[in-house]
Order: sequence, then structure tokens, then C-alpha cells
Amino acid sequence: PATWGRGELATRTTGSAHGLDDGTLLARLVLRGIALAQGVEFPTDAPGRRALWRRVSVTPDEVSSTVLTYGLRPTGTTWQEAALRERAAHHLETHLTLRELRTLHLELPSRTRVHVCENPRVVEAAADAGCSATLICTSGSATTVVLTLLDTLAATGCALAYHGDFDWPGIALANRVMGRYGAEPWRMTAGDYEYLATRAELQGTPPLPLGGTPVEATWDTELAATMGALGVALHEEAALDLLLEDLGTAASSERGKT
Repeated sequence: PATWGRGELATRTTGSAHGLDDGTLLARLVLRGIALAQGVEFPTDAPGRRALWRRVSVTPDEVSSTVLTYGLRPTGTTWQEAALRERAAHHLETHLTLRELRTLHLELPSRTRVHVCENPRVVEAAADAGCSATLICTSGSATTVVLTLLDTLAATGCALAYHGDFDWPGIALANRVMGRYGAEPWRMTAGDYEYLATRAELQGTPPLPLGGTPVEATWDTELAATMGALGVALHEEAALDLLLEDLGTAASSERGKT
């Protein structure tokens, strides 16, 4: 059957390329009709909605949104996996689209430890330092393409470890990632926060007030209370030297296995 891009179909039927964008009333109505015709449940998340569009040969935009990766060394034998290994060997970051993720064979060596961070600066610093550990960046709140990659890596037996910002949105995102994948906290305990806050104060770093509604950390019952007591927000850059130390240790560990 003929394949339509969703924007192309929207233009032909509504006059606007955004007429069937995710979240619009028309898109919800059309998807409910497709689900009914296909005899499937109406999807509740973005990956499910994309899959439903594809069932009727409509391709959502799969190239504009990317996930920032570093150190991916898949064991697949196609040129795509070889290209990722080559970029990893040269300490280069890679942006992957949903389109690429649907064709890549992203199986990593058994029990590969994959570090996940929130801010692109961590990836940039890891590349500058020549780290060899595998690192995935959510670039803030994890989008569909980020979750698609993490779903794939988790399904192949990778062990995920997560670090993010010490502010309430950062804790909420950490809860989401750790809950979805059983990821380990990576320097995200109350003790880690207190150490970083004290170090920043001793260094004379201007404090960033912690605002917003408190969020309990599912992995550490003392973290929210400690953050509330000190009242300081700490972005990942405050822990950058410690994160790079860990990534270097992970790299050495991987080399020791070979």
C-alpha cells in the first residue's frame, strides 16, 4: 500500500501540515477510528500512537527528534552498527533518530553498564576526556526517541545507572527512569547532594534557590527532606568531575574484561 507522511496527509486533508499533530483533537479522533477499525486498544503513550499510525501506512515524523548517545558499541554486523563502534572508538557523540532506531540492531555485550544523564554537557565532557563508557542523555525530560532507545537497551540486558539534576523536576524525571527500567541511582543519594551543596558553598558558588513543589525520591527516602532543608538546586554540572571519574573507572573496568 501507499505510504503517507503524517504531515503530508494532514496537508492534503486539512490544509495544514500540523493538522494531525499529536495532541490535536482531530488526531485523537482519527486514531480512535483507526484503533476501532483495527480492533486494537487506543494507545496511551506516544510510541503506541506512532505504531498505530504505521498500521495504516502513515509515517509519523521520525527524523526531527534525536537522542544524544556516546560510546555505543553494538555487536551487530551491518554498516550501521560498525559506524557506531567506529565513532565510539574515536570518542565522538552520535545523535540517533527514531528512523535509525527502528533499523539498528542495538544489542550490546551482556550486562553492559549504560550510564544515563540529563544534560548534554555531561556527554560533551565525557567525549573531551576520552571516556569509553556508554552514555545516553535524556536532554531534559525524556522524549519518545530517548525512551525508545532505553527500552531497547534494557530489553537486551543492559544495566542502567541514572544521574540527573538535584531539583524537583530532576527528581521527577529520575523517578520515571528508575521506575521504568529498574535503573540504579548514580551519585543521586542524600549524601551525594549534601556533599555537592557543601562543596559549592565552600567554593563560593552563588546558590541557586530550590523552588517548586517537592518530589519524593523513590530510591532514597532522605533525599527530598535533605534538599528541602538546604534549599539549594544543583544541576549536573556541579558533579561533573565526579561523573567523569566514574565514567573513566567504568571504561577501565570494561578494558579489563577484554
